[in-house]
Amino acid sequence: MRHTPELIITFALLAVCTAAPASSAYDEARYRDSVEYFSSDELEGRMSGTPGCEKAAQYIANIFIDIGLEPAGVDGSFMQPFDFTSGVELGTENHAFWGAHGQNTSWELGTDWTPLHFCPDGLVSSGIIFAGYGITSEEYGYDDYEGLDVKGKVVAVLRHEPQTEDENLFAGRRMSHYGDLRYKAQNAYRHGAAALVVVSGPQDRLAEEGDPLLELGSGDVYGEAPIPVVHLKRERLQELLSYWEGDLAKMQDTMDTELTPQTLDMSYLTVELSTDMERRFSRTDNVVGLLRGTELPDEYIVIGAHYDHLGHGEARSSLTPEELNALSWHDRIHHGADDNASGSAAVLELARHFAETGSRRSLLFIAFSGEELGILGSLHYVRNATVPLGSCVAMLNMDMIGRVREDVITVQGLGSAAEWPELLDSASAASGLEVKRFDDGVGGSDYTAFYTQQLPVLNFFSGLHEQYHTPADTPDLLNYAGAIQVVSLVGDVVERLSAQEGGLSFTEDLSPQINRQGSGEVDTGRGYKVSLGTIPDYSYLGGDGVLLAGVRQNSPASEAGLQTGDRLVRMGEAVIRNIYDFTYALEEHKPGDVVELVVVRDGVELTLSAELKGRG
Repeated sequence: MRHTPELIITFALLAVCTAAPASSAYDEARYRDSVEYFSSDELEGRMSGTPGCEKAAQYIANIFIDIGLEPAGVDGSFMQPFDFTSGVELGTENHAFWGAHGQNTSWELGTDWTPLHFCPDGLVSSGIIFAGYGITSEEYGYDDYEGLDVKGKVVAVLRHEPQTEDENLFAGRRMSHYGDLRYKAQNAYRHGAAALVVVSGPQDRLAEEGDPLLELGSGDVYGEAPIPVVHLKRERLQELLSYWEGDLAKMQDTMDTELTPQTLDMSYLTVELSTDMERRFSRTDNVVGLLRGTELPDEYIVIGAHYDHLGHGEARSSLTPEELNALSWHDRIHHGADDNASGSAAVLELARHFAETGSRRSLLFIAFSGEELGILGSLHYVRNATVPLGSCVAMLNMDMIGRVREDVITVQGLGSAAEWPELLDSASAASGLEVKRFDDGVGGSDYTAFYTQQLPVLNFFSGLHEQYHTPADTPDLLNYAGAIQVVSLVGDVVERLSAQEGGLSFTEDLSPQINRQGSGEVDTGRGYKVSLGTIPDYSYLGGDGVLLAGVRQNSPASEAGLQTGDRLVRMGEAVIRNIYDFTYALEEHKPGDVVELVVVRDGVELTLSAELKGRG
């Protein structure tokens, strides 16, 4: 997540437009009731594809019915269903054992070891080498693989990273990307390893008490690792180390206190791993309702927000992994009151208001699912639009509008239409809100999908907070009066846009800035930011590259010749199979690096060159 640059919009009145609707046109108590229902324990965090998410969708549809909207989903309903990969299950061919000279000892599945959720199917039989934390970091002068030949071997590493107290090394008492298991798998693969075994170190302050095996989980579904990855109980690894008088606790202590890699070649022993995973697919729904325009029924303004969230924190984007270890399953509920019950309730208030007052242009109200998994719902919608996208005038999105502080709201996307600044200035003058301006039409919410279709967009956002993506994002912390101010502001923009003659002139912001959730922009957290300028398609799970949903103008990507629809398969020496490979490949570089990019376009492989830019 990234904080947005701040630029105050200058207020100006636009006399020719209708007056702004008063905040009293929207019911704060009713808005609060909707927020509290969306974020209630009953809905269990609204993870896409779960019963709680289905209840939220039906709640929205029922209100659309009650206020008289037309169904604009599929088959005459308010629902637009789509399937997505929601997790994995263990197949039948999982086994593991170790031994030497034909004498083998089995590891029991579920007791001694388990494949991890991003583990591919595979069969590996080879010697095993302990490679410390499995980290290679040029910036910190630390390399667990230095002097090791792990080609074709099974590599065992500790979870997380050297837990030094020095805040200038890695992430100090937090965890940087070097501790991510997908990074460790990618790094092992690049060094030639055939499989990766991860173990919770005995002195790991981030690990769960009692050394339980990691759960398969759900939500983190963006492709497989390049090699099999399994979790092994530390006691089982210590048994192997003991043949060489290795002590896992002492080795970890040396790495943590002296920042000196500790490795051990145990390839005399053979480890065999057979991994068999079955992907699980789920279905979820966008909820789509239409208010037919009185004068221009074939021109549409899209008003949207996502209603899904993180369930019990199964998704990788939960930001409380340490706290969750100590919480019960019930207490892990990520309520998502601000993210994004606040925006979903706003869509309902706006739908109620305009159902009563009418609109010159048609209004399409969409509650998206799958946003937390990579704007899946909005990407599905723009590819399967239920009204002609070419007839859409604009898309207005609300994502986290419930924590307004000091009467300030951030509006993103003003660079997507030449008319936005003046229109928003006039609307905001009557809102009582100070509007902070952000030009970029690309970010980590659903408006991005519409921007890639060259539609003008605005996104309304009240700012990040400590409770973001944690169980503590609860309804009691929202500023309901401030949220109703935002709803009123959005409603005013819609009224002015509906009333004006002509549409908007789409423009591409030529100097994109860092958004709260950049797409294709990696904030390494190490003092610089690296930009390629691509918009990945998170719904593509082909396992053979990253499909580009868009390319920013005047970015390294556009200057290199990348195009929407390209499939990026290599960056420098890194093979790109999925979004994680892409992320880690970017994180290895610094501004000014020139990298070779290999893309597949219309079935033909092309090699391009890009100079990465710094950000911020």
